Amino acid sequence: MTRGFTLVELALILVIIALMIGAVLVGRDMVHWSTLRRAAGQLHEVTTAIGAFRLKYGGLPGDIAGAGTLWAGAVEGNGNGIIEGHLGCAPCDELEAYNAWHHLYLAGMVAKPFAAVSTDPPPDPDYSLEGALAGSFLNLVHDAPLTQLASTGHYLTLSMVAAPVTAPGFLGLIITNEPAGIPTGIYPEHARQIDAKLDDGQPLSGRIVSALPAMGSDELSCVELSGANAYNVLAEEWTCGLWSAVGQ
Repeated sequence: MTRGFTLVELALILVIIALMIGAVLVGRDMVHWSTLRRAAGQLHEVTTAIGAFRLKYGGLPGDIAGAGTLWAGAVEGNGNGIIEGHLGCAPCDELEAYNAWHHLYLAGMVAKPFAAVSTDPPPDPDYSLEGALAGSFLNLVHDAPLTQLASTGHYLTLSMVAAPVTAPGFLGLIITNEPAGIPTGIYPEHARQIDAKLDDGQPLSGRIVSALPAMGSDELSCVELSGANAYNVLAEEWTCGLWSAVGQ
């Protein structure tokens, strides 16, 4: 005859199950925080690399006019101090934002072997640096993401878009024109955590900025609609992009 579990045994089983669930949740949180740390570290490393490139070669990657004399096969920039070219500018006469990655690779400042881009490319991960956050990309763009708060300059952008996208392209609520369920931005809470690690943790100030509340709507805004300088962390939508200022 099969013996049933005593109350003590059942209690012990429940404790073991609770401990196992807790361990799984703790492990998941550790992976999450580790990923966010890597994302912040990557953003910092690439921003630093761009600054180092400018100091060493006297120009910005992609824009530098003497690229062809420095490296065989490199596409020349026009040397006007602006990294030009972005998604939606087709036909693009300038592809410096794409070739910036090739120049950084040739200079030994990024590990991924980017190729030169001489014709207007389609959005493709091969023209962007894959981010530490799953599905994210880093891109260079010359833009003024928050014209009310920041001067026009160069920004390293973090989003789910595999091509340089200007602030008008992001529109703050950067999922607006995308098919349902397809992310193009990152969660406000993730944006806040990365911003806090590298800057002031606020979307409307500092070296790292994000979207204006006026650009979003209702609960989908990346930033608090009240006008407060705070991320709308309750929004569980892909509403945020991050712009990290690089060599201006």
